[in-house]
Amino acid sequence: MWKEPLKWDRKCCESGTRQRVFCASLADVFEDWNGPVRRHDGCTMWECSQCGIWRDGAVPEVQKVAVHCYEHGPCKPLTVQAIRRRLFALIDQTPNLDWLLVTKRPENIVRMWPTPLNSPCRLGDGSVSHDFIGDRCVKCKGGNRQNVWLLTSVENQEQADKRIPELLKCRDLAPVLGVSFEPLLESIDLHSSFPASQGPIDATSEFFDDSTLPIDWGIIGGE
Repeated sequence: MWKEPLKWDRKCCESGTRQRVFCASLADVFEDWNGPVRRHDGCTMWECSQCGIWRDGAVPEVQKVAVHCYEHGPCKPLTVQAIRRRLFALIDQTPNLDWLLVTKRPENIVRMWPTPLNSPCRLGDGSVSHDFIGDRCVKCKGGNRQNVWLLTSVENQEQADKRIPELLKCRDLAPVLGVSFEPLLESIDLHSSFPASQGPIDATSEFFDDSTLPIDWGIIGGE
């Protein structure tokens, strides 16, 4: 699964095209969960402290008791943070793919957004030139990823007013910000969700086609 996007990226590079990847459709990339990751049947997933989760197959393994890496010994429970770290590393390795990340937790994006692998503060030998806290450079902060589209999902007026302003704080992180109105449970007035300076939103007006529209993409679907 983790290697497939690398194949897609190579094909896009050869053909001069781009493809979109709808990532983690049954999960939330920006989930704030600090416990161990468990499989659907309740088994804990494990990560080798030295291999990380970069080895497919034996590590991480799925067992009900702690497992051992054949090369490095005891493993530790796999975490959401480790999975997110691996995902963004894969995103940085596939510049010909546009990754669609849809979240119900846009307030977590800035805090969880790792500094890109190609950031100037990351040196070629694997070291860094600035101080890092986790995966984020203290000086460079998040960093823009041109191959990521960020969307938040809203289903009613309450969530639109709550989540869309949080999404708009991520304008410097990705070229496309969008909203998935799915499942749309009621009519939504976007005036209160967008900054007042944007003016009225009317699909029949010139403003609707203006490049200053706060969001770049909207998806609408019923329940």
